[in-house]
Amino acid sequence: MARGPNQVGTRAACVRACESIGPCGRLPRCERSNCACHSPNEDLPVRSSQRDGERSVPPPKPRRQPVQSRPIMGDLPGGPLASRPLHFIWILDRSGSMSLEGKIQQLNFAIREAIDPMRETARENPNAEVLVRVLTFSTGAQWHLATPTPVADFRWSDVTAPPGGVTEMGKALTMVAEQLRIPPMTDYALPPVLVLVSDGQPTDEFASGLQTLLREPWGARAVKLAIAVGQDADLDVLTKFMANPEMQPLQANNAATLVQYIRWASTAVLKSASSPASRPPNSVPGGVNVPIPIAPGPVTSQPDVW
Repeated sequence: MARGPNQVGTRAACVRACESIGPCGRLPRCERSNCACHSPNEDLPVRSSQRDGERSVPPPKPRRQPVQSRPIMGDLPGGPLASRPLHFIWILDRSGSMSLEGKIQQLNFAIREAIDPMRETARENPNAEVLVRVLTFSTGAQWHLATPTPVADFRWSDVTAPPGGVTEMGKALTMVAEQLRIPPMTDYALPPVLVLVSDGQPTDEFASGLQTLLREPWGARAVKLAIAVGQDADLDVLTKFMANPEMQPLQANNAATLVQYIRWASTAVLKSASSPASRPPNSVPGGVNVPIPIAPGPVTSQPDVW
């Protein structure tokens, strides 16, 4: 076929006339409209360095990276917030003096009456899994309920106060400290609640047991409450146990007041410990980020008998 005067005579000449070779190995179309090497609708030629008969293969398209979704609650470290354990431990004096004037019987009654309100409070606070244990002390100390028990399954078994038993409170605090270590405690738990109930004075090394408790991180951060049963209780010792200068032990000098204080510790304080990030009104500091609601006053409609 004859070529016009302005047409490039050879394919090589056309290549030289084109601006550059594209990155995919194919030549860009010649900008000269009368180029003889290929028409506008013709496939682009291959690189001159490729062998005849070979066609360049376009590089693979880059893969799209999967979109990372935001973690849901179940993906958070430690699991969902609702699974965070809150250990509630009763520390109960069952020394010989608690057998007098019906004290131990009224203590059993008060805790038994507080169980249903305690369960209801736990149901209303899904941020915590409330686990209950009971430790008693007299001559020595022992777990009355050793297994952390979900409050929904908690059943009360009466404690007794054998005559002649002493008040080894320091031993009891040491045993609590052993259970607040990591492990068996976890570092994502909610602050434990420790409620100490006593009517007397320690007969062992209370200071040593308290220091053992406070050396444990969860022992220091625990919400610690103390209820004095009767006027013979050592308020100074109970105040040291609480380790909160803005709070004082609760003084129960009759059965109705004891019931009221046990219920308050089982409900209002439990609710506050279940939601440590919030600060309800009418509260005072107690523990780390756990406000303690103001306690009710004593029941004055009954005479003091202890």
